[in-house]
Amino acid sequence: MEEAIYRFRNWLPWIPPEDPNHAYVADYLTFIQSIHFEDFGVRGLQEEHSSDSVSSGQPSFWDLIASLESPSMATEDQRLRALTSASYITDMAEIEQAIEPCRLLLASFHHSDIFKPIAVNVLGTLLHRAFWSTNNIEYVNEAISIFREGLNLPDAELFGVVLSLINLLSIRFYLCRSREDFDEIMQLYQMAANDGGFKIADRFSFSCQWAQLARIHGHPCTPTAYHYALSSMQDSLTFAPTADIQHSRLVAMHNDYETLPLDCASYHCISTKVNYRAPSKLWNEEVP
Repeated sequence: MEEAIYRFRNWLPWIPPEDPNHAYVADYLTFIQSIHFEDFGVRGLQEEHSSDSVSSGQPSFWDLIASLESPSMATEDQRLRALTSASYITDMAEIEQAIEPCRLLLASFHHSDIFKPIAVNVLGTLLHRAFWSTNNIEYVNEAISIFREGLNLPDAELFGVVLSLINLLSIRFYLCRSREDFDEIMQLYQMAANDGGFKIADRFSFSCQWAQLARIHGHPCTPTAYHYALSSMQDSLTFAPTADIQHSRLVAMHNDYETLPLDCASYHCISTKVNYRAPSKLWNEEVP
């Protein structure tokens, strides 16, 4: 982690500000520095730049799109530059206008292109923002389809894709009450809890959410969810690099650590009572 930060910090000054890779490297450096602090408690490595300062002075998304004859004819760097600019759009009127150009940018990448996951994330995020502005469920439907495609890309960052899909499917489930959507949410939680590429603390948090939701809705995967949660609870503390980080994690997630064993015991106790039928020779009537 420290070597990665060192190399990115030394690489960044050599990238011209107008190069699309400058914003990408700056954002990624900020991302791994935040992980470094969160997981190891190391301060003092924050860069002076921020996403806003990096993007200021750059051409607008509309200038970049206007300079392209067509996305399919543009270079990879030109498309990446436009996508990076689109990710900073927050004005709702602009978001709706930017969706169609971003659809074309996404379509211009082949399945194996290393930058296609970025296009998936940018367009999916814009659609998600557009839904909150308009309450148009079609934006959620399209975003779900796009992130589903992202799950199968070879260079996808699965944690972000899975989290986005869970959020979007949850919106549609609470609006439409589709059992198929809830089943998919449960499958995504299991994918997150079972994926060794995710941080152990995140897997534990996902497992707790999974068990709680599965139990509330009476889903048959509830015992499996509790099994994953209990299995990852010890690991989430054991694999913390220092005692200070263990303590910080314990404090930050104390609700999960305190309630999970009791909730699991309660669930199994209730399940046993519901499924138990007393022998007639010992009881005059069945025990509920």
